[in-house]
Amino acid sequence: MDPTVQGALLGAGATAFGAVVTGRLSASSSLKAVKFQIQAQRLDGLWQMRRDAYAVFLTSVEATRGALRRLEGAVLAPGAGSEGWSSAVASAREAVDEAAYEMWRQGTIFRIAVTGLEADSADSLVSVVNGVISDMDEWTTAASEQRQDVHVLRRRALHWLEALPDTLEHFMEMSKGYLQGIPDVDPPGPSLMQRWRSWLLHWRLRRMDD
Repeated sequence: MDPTVQGALLGAGATAFGAVVTGRLSASSSLKAVKFQIQAQRLDGLWQMRRDAYAVFLTSVEATRGALRRLEGAVLAPGAGSEGWSSAVASAREAVDEAAYEMWRQGTIFRIAVTGLEADSADSLVSVVNGVISDMDEWTTAASEQRQDVHVLRRRALHWLEALPDTLEHFMEMSKGYLQGIPDVDPPGPSLMQRWRSWLLHWRLRRMDD
């Protein structure tokens, strides 16, 4: 074969091989870029879903706290045990039931959107709120019956009702830690849950002292 022709063929072969390699590298880079973009969109969607779940759930908890405050006002109104007083208290208590049901419903939806640790934290918060509702019911019954222990039950119920904002603040601090992490890549450290459990344990011990 003519050396000139042979050189041309070799050069063309090298060029073609280089083009194939370059094409494959380019395709591989493009595929990686697409995968990264899809993963980023997925993570962004998950983060948005979790943030929205937190917002709706915390709104329902705050609505329950507001309903409990209105119940407090109804129970403290003059005329304990009278028909008008009982009607107002019953209406306020019904509002608490509605708000608590919505809190429970949103808490159930919340569990679908978050990790197991976050769901456990939400369950603990709901448990705290339900404990306050129970204390308020005991006080309301004592006030309706004009029992002698009404003042003791009132102090206990209002003490824990007034402590709810602090409880919510602790939960929101926990939420920030969870939302700043990426569940698939950067799961929240156990210290967050330990802090929450430690705070709840302290809260429950104080209840026992009361």
